[in-house]
Amino acid sequence: MGFRFHRSFRVLPGVRLNMSKRGLGLSIGNSWGGFSVGPAGTRVRASLPGTGLSWSQGIGGSKRAAVAGAAAGRRARRELPPPLPLNFEPSFLDDGALVLLDSAGQRFAADVQQGLRRTHRAQLEPWVAQSVEAWNDAIEESIDVHEDTPPPDAQLVYTPRAWDTPAPPVPTPPRGGCLALLWPPARKAAAAERQRLLEGYATADQAWNQARTEHQTQEERRRWLYETGRHQEADAMEETIEHVVAGIPWPYETLLSAQVNRDRLTAWIDVDLPEIESVPTFRWKTHRGLDVARNQVSDTQVRKDYALHVHSVLFRVIGETFAALPNLQQVVASGFTTRLNKATGHTQDDYLLSVRVDRGRWNAIRFEALEQVDPIEALAVFELRRKMTATGIFTPVEPYAPTDRE
Repeated sequence: MGFRFHRSFRVLPGVRLNMSKRGLGLSIGNSWGGFSVGPAGTRVRASLPGTGLSWSQGIGGSKRAAVAGAAAGRRARRELPPPLPLNFEPSFLDDGALVLLDSAGQRFAADVQQGLRRTHRAQLEPWVAQSVEAWNDAIEESIDVHEDTPPPDAQLVYTPRAWDTPAPPVPTPPRGGCLALLWPPARKAAAAERQRLLEGYATADQAWNQARTEHQTQEERRRWLYETGRHQEADAMEETIEHVVAGIPWPYETLLSAQVNRDRLTAWIDVDLPEIESVPTFRWKTHRGLDVARNQVSDTQVRKDYALHVHSVLFRVIGETFAALPNLQQVVASGFTTRLNKATGHTQDDYLLSVRVDRGRWNAIRFEALEQVDPIEALAVFELRRKMTATGIFTPVEPYAPTDRE
């Protein structure tokens, strides 16, 4: 494989140890959610598998700064339909059945449900259809993640994050009342309780102050990285890449490690891609007009969706790197996934694709119309190592490595 600067190990089911030149990291969770801790900070994520709906939030670490000029929300994402102007609230059960709720959120009786469904069918059917369309759009967006890629001339701007965690409240120790004045055991118990509360407050206040100091230190580091460091030092450029990409709300866990040449012109990036099991295996459809159901897609379509996703991820990483590091002239990005070797019973890292991209040709992409760009075709324009069939089956490749210099 050549020189490696990132490795990921599964130490337990749902637990992975990530090692890079910047240090150790730990990821815990599954397709429903989890958290990761690493050099770029701590991130919590949650998702609803199969729906494309996800949430991600950094905790105490650096988040992606606003990129001025980037076409955020380039795709006109379809929103869920607004509430119906009716005296009930429509919702869905786990099995997809439409259920109608009263103003208190309680389900109507079965006979009332049927009557409301018949009476308001003309209004409910479009609402259900729009809900299904929105859910399917969310699934597509979770697969095709390249459309929010910033153009290479976008500016990475440092935006301070306020420390908004409230200080722990000062406790009000119990006085013990008249009983404490007359009975020594009660007075002793009240004093012990006051001491316990004060000690607890002191511990919480110390932890709060330490966290605030750490936040301030991290903010100062982030400010220096964005305003100065990324223009001057290779190590700071590497750290900037990892911070920026760690701040992207990826729908499925995506990790990376970066290395920048001492001349500060080329970045080598290893991307630990999500597994194919992360890709949704169904789409939603209406059922009998007012209910919904899952429509399983073929294995071939799942493989094609996964192929599109991994290419979209590398496309986004490359774009974010060029935008974050304006002096960089070349990005070499390689994506791998951890798979089971059936011959040995051990897991191994298999590289699915590796691409060398120069800034000049990257500038030729129409970033104002990324919805028209196919990331699979886009990466094929560059020096690409990839063995992939038309149905999305990958054969591992040898990635470009820092020793492969022209």
